[in-house]
Amino acid sequence: LDELEVETADTWDKVLQPLELLYDGYERVTSVFELLGMVSHTEEMEAAVRQGNALARGFSRRLQQSTALYNLLLRVRNHRKSWMTHSFSQLRALDHWLAKMRQGGVHLAKNATALASLNRLDDEEIELNRQFVDNVKQGTAAFHLTLRNGEALRGVPRSTLAAMAAAAQQRDLMYSSGWTWATEPASSTPPLDGAAPTPEWGPWTVTFDPLVYDSMMAYCPNRHLRQLLYQSFENRASQVPWDNVPVVERLLQVRRNRALLLGSPSYAELVSSRRMGADKANKVLDVMLAPVASVAMRTLMSMLRLMAASEAQGEDVWGDKSKLSRFDANGASGQGLALGQSRSVSLHAGIRDATPQFSVVRHMRYGGIAPIKPQSPKLNMRIVNGVERILNHHYLSQRDCVALLTNATTNVRAWDVAYWARKLDSNVESSSKTAETKDPSAYFALNRVLSGAFGLLSRLWGMHVVESVRDKPPVWHSDVRHFQLLNGTELLGNFYLDLYARPNKINTPFTHSLVKRSEVHGHFPRKDRVPTVVMSTNIKAPKPGKQALLQMNDVLAVFHELGRVVQTLANRENEVLVAGTTAVPLDFLEVCCCECKSVADSGANCRDFLQTSSPVSPKRAPQIFSQFLELWATE
Repeated sequence: LDELEVETADTWDKVLQPLELLYDGYERVTSVFELLGMVSHTEEMEAAVRQGNALARGFSRRLQQSTALYNLLLRVRNHRKSWMTHSFSQLRALDHWLAKMRQGGVHLAKNATALASLNRLDDEEIELNRQFVDNVKQGTAAFHLTLRNGEALRGVPRSTLAAMAAAAQQRDLMYSSGWTWATEPASSTPPLDGAAPTPEWGPWTVTFDPLVYDSMMAYCPNRHLRQLLYQSFENRASQVPWDNVPVVERLLQVRRNRALLLGSPSYAELVSSRRMGADKANKVLDVMLAPVASVAMRTLMSMLRLMAASEAQGEDVWGDKSKLSRFDANGASGQGLALGQSRSVSLHAGIRDATPQFSVVRHMRYGGIAPIKPQSPKLNMRIVNGVERILNHHYLSQRDCVALLTNATTNVRAWDVAYWARKLDSNVESSSKTAETKDPSAYFALNRVLSGAFGLLSRLWGMHVVESVRDKPPVWHSDVRHFQLLNGTELLGNFYLDLYARPNKINTPFTHSLVKRSEVHGHFPRKDRVPTVVMSTNIKAPKPGKQALLQMNDVLAVFHELGRVVQTLANRENEVLVAGTTAVPLDFLEVCCCECKSVADSGANCRDFLQTSSPVSPKRAPQIFSQFLELWATE
């Protein structure tokens, strides 16, 4: 960097190429630190990552706040023959790096006080982000709710019941006589007092494990229990000792002050100025908005119609009849639920009259649901019928959809949507009570899903995926697999597949870049160094000798993250400063690479029941696919 700052020749080879080499080495080291912090989030690893990042941050600041380097880059960019002597990619890299340095505070270099304030705000923001993530992790792990009445769980898939029974066994809980069963039909012989928890008879401990939580929100028939779980999940990091409310408030202040120091009216303007698409992209999104909102509205109207029909048949749609008893809801050391101000709640009577609220009113801004005055009747079917007639012939704007939905009902809540959307999908074959209807994961063995996903790449773009077996590079866990993505005989890149959830691994799917495509780092002339990325999901690890079974959300995560992998590896940009998704507009990053219809085609690989190898029924296949569409729309 010292040599670069005193360079006098304003050419690409003398300025940008050394900068690429310098920054690539920095990124390759820091990306490994970041990855280890995500796949092994222990106290020791966190301390090591924090120490390493502190050292790296000093170099990054000096690089981005160097006035000598900035002026040199400006001379290269503003040269009268710049557009003739540089490629489009090179000019793009120049513009990107100049904007990056401006956001890094290079123009404050002559104002020592302002620069010190900016660096102090950067340090504080990094610490607040770390504290926020840690609070979410600790609050998520602390929550558990033990149920002893299986009546509230009838309809929940057996795989979920088994996971909750296993969680209860880990807490040394035992069965006691008199408890009701959760499965239909009931086991003829209840276990003896003091027996270990079982999926049929309990007890069952609900945690915020994604498999358990998502399944409970989609299958649990008791509205009070769904509400309790939903609000607890939304507030899992909103109470002492893992209270993120002051963290978020301070983070907003820090980001605003940082934006003002850099001459931007808001943090949103600061971020979007460098990484958002042009106005034409917004016009495309505006054109799509009405059709998408109308499709979502049509689904919601069908859901409301099903709710009305179920209520007419005597089902307890709104939780007015049901009671929730025999459960203990606890969070460890100060982790309260979203019921009143209790930090440890043990209820043995019905809670149908309880009004969910949050411990502190200010929490409503972050995790709460503002009270809406209930209307009577709870569903206005005249509005529902009218909206359905309109949608048969016209699109509605997003604003009209919201207004009409509010007139149709104000009683549907967030904890109702997943349950009734799943019921709507199941209504196609409501008479079936077989295991395949109860637990669709039996059709989605991991190998079949990967085969379908990789086959989709071949059908869409002619790419194929090859796993490295004999020449597998070193990995951080024995479950991690390594693949190569090829286009014919051309290697596009490598990716690691870290599929299974682990105790110290972050619980959200992600794709992380380790090595970027680079022309200057190629081993041969006109032969780029290929990129390498990591794709991580949180599928429940199978028992020894068994196959991993995926829930719907797992399948969606595999396709979604694979889209990110392809987005990075297939990108031909070979200037390190803008390679991969570095300079891709943020509003384009979430565009999925796979069409929904293609997902339906790939479902042919998953049409055999795992245990019996019998094919899925003709009615069940579109039902499962409709669940994909529902999840995709929700995403």
